[in-house]
Amino acid sequence: MVISMKIDQSILFDLLTSIFAVAGWDIPRSSTFVAEINRLENSQLQNLFNKSDDAIAKLLITAGFNRGQKVLGIMTERLHALLRGLNEDVQIKLSLAIQRGDSKEISEILLPINGIGPKVIDNFSSLQKIVK
Repeated sequence: MVISMKIDQSILFDLLTSIFAVAGWDIPRSSTFVAEINRLENSQLQNLFNKSDDAIAKLLITAGFNRGQKVLGIMTERLHALLRGLNEDVQIKLSLAIQRGDSKEISEILLPINGIGPKVIDNFSSLQKIVK
């Protein structure tokens, strides 16, 4: 099933970076890793929305994620949960909240997504230059 993509590429990039930044990497390392994923996907991160867990895991390995099978499984599930949670309605609401700079609304939109907690939201808000 192809999912309609409304979310800005930079928003998805920063969400992915924020997720990897809470997995033991700092923001610069996470950003470099997500940039490699983006390169492998021909600058089309939205392609991730139509990948299976296995395809996401293979992509992470190809991009250089080598933290063992257990952590690979956890990160694959977190990414897949993010992609499932970013349905079209959520994408639109998130984009509008970012445009308004509404950190509370951004938290309310993202927290229900499995694998997203306060630290991911803090990282994301920082990357998007949203002031609390």
